[in-house]
Amino acid sequence: MVQRSYLLLSRRGLSLVTLSMLFSGLLMAQSYNHFTLHQYNPSYLNPASATRNDEVRLAAFHRSQYVGLSSEAIGAQVVSVDAKLPSRPFTTGIHFSHDYVGLQRSMGFRIDGGWQAIRKDNFLLTTGVGLGFRNLSWAGDQMITPEGVYAGAIDHQDDVLLNTAYNAQGFEWRAGIQLAYKRLFVDFGSINFPKAKRSGENNYNVAASSQSWLRMKYQLDVGDQWRLTPQTLILSDGRIFQYSLSVHLTYDKWLLGLNQRGLTSTSLEAMGLAVGYTFGKNFQVLYNYEYNLSLLRGVNVGSHELCLTWRRAVKARVGTWGRVYHGRYL
Repeated sequence: MVQRSYLLLSRRGLSLVTLSMLFSGLLMAQSYNHFTLHQYNPSYLNPASATRNDEVRLAAFHRSQYVGLSSEAIGAQVVSVDAKLPSRPFTTGIHFSHDYVGLQRSMGFRIDGGWQAIRKDNFLLTTGVGLGFRNLSWAGDQMITPEGVYAGAIDHQDDVLLNTAYNAQGFEWRAGIQLAYKRLFVDFGSINFPKAKRSGENNYNVAASSQSWLRMKYQLDVGDQWRLTPQTLILSDGRIFQYSLSVHLTYDKWLLGLNQRGLTSTSLEAMGLAVGYTFGKNFQVLYNYEYNLSLLRGVNVGSHELCLTWRRAVKARVGTWGRVYHGRYL
């Protein structure tokens, strides 16, 4: 009885800490790499969104943005593995990420843990936390100001921008909650509350403030083997809100979808078209092309995103034990 009460108090305490991190993180935000096809690797954004079933799920992403703008404009890669422990209400996951924006490059990994606090026939409540490590590098020594800007030579460096190469490392964390009722899914959470500090060499330090999100989707059957899935993702730092909308239609093993990315009150970054196909029962390939609507649309050919997902069911093994007789009673 005492042990049971202790477990209940521990779980309630974990839930209270998670809720505190979530709602407090609505104040500030920092941009992380965001994938248009994020719904096919939901645990990368939210550690509480690992697979609901007794299975292992693998997802790999590659994104190239503003292709043609330069040799290294914007891009990102992510590999994620998450799983639910067989016959247990716990989930786990690990993520490896790499992204670059011009001369800035970031590499990191994260380990997640989740708990299905409430699991009934039509309702599921899951909480999750993730802890990771990230390295941020800036190749400022390669930054050259174009000739004529300062009436100087081609090798004149910009005194306003940091022209020194450096690396900064530090921990990052996030917490999330997912609610699922029948075919409605809602999840929300925050990253790096209140902020994460990355300490660098030569006294260069980087502060990563928190970012919060709210994501909703609904699965609607519209015919025999036809399913329509609208979804909304909102990212906010308390000052600026970004909205990402998508509508995906699936038939048997095929997928066709429309996506928009980066909608704010003043701009819409891109519109995209997604196609996908499922090979067998467990392997899915998705591709998304986006036409950029920002001011950079005239100097690039758009953005590309590729997603590969694979899953495998895991069953709990029941050991077979022989009967053991104690010698004293023979």
